[in-house]
Amino acid sequence: MKRSLVRRVTISLPFLLVAGAEARAGFVNWSYNWSRVPADVISADAFGTSKISLTDEPLGRATNSSDIVATNIRTFSDSPVTHPNKFLDSAYSLTLRLTDEASGQTGTLTFTGVFNGTLSKGSANISTRFTSATTQQLILGENEYTVTIGDYSPPGPPGINNAGSIGATVAVRTLTNPPPDSDPPGGSPNDTPEPATLLLSGLGLSLMGVASWWRYGKK
Repeated sequence: MKRSLVRRVTISLPFLLVAGAEARAGFVNWSYNWSRVPADVISADAFGTSKISLTDEPLGRATNSSDIVATNIRTFSDSPVTHPNKFLDSAYSLTLRLTDEASGQTGTLTFTGVFNGTLSKGSANISTRFTSATTQQLILGENEYTVTIGDYSPPGPPGINNAGSIGATVAVRTLTNPPPDSDPPGGSPNDTPEPATLLLSGLGLSLMGVASWWRYGKK
């Protein structure tokens, strides 16, 4: 009977340790918003003016890895179809401000690109090319955020309901050993034992007590 009790506790130990590790790995909540410069990318000549308008995305929230929209794109023009305005490496930038909600830490990433193509009041042929790295990273609190921009849906001609867009993907990974500058006020995360460590210590003491009790009972 006593030997069976020790055996059951020993067999249960790995499962309890796994449960302690899973308890530490919760959901990662973060918030974000995008800003753009300029608001309108403009091309003008003797026949008229055309512009590519970029929206300023409001505050959004997400949990764990997610796709997000960096900006919506619309076109405006009074140039005739026979003489469309031309965009040649017309520059713009999109800046992501991202906040890790658990730590309250905030960081920014800026992506730059150019528009090329033609635009008139009846047609739109606009492409984009990124001139900065399309994948950039931030470490905020105990989490690493990897942002990849590049999902491009070109805008249609002026006056249509559906907008074009530029999208991004944010991949979130919890770090095993976060950098020192992400330590919370009052001390390093290493100052407090991990849940799995506390569980192991407690179970170790319990097992020692059970083993002593079993040996004592045999006398």
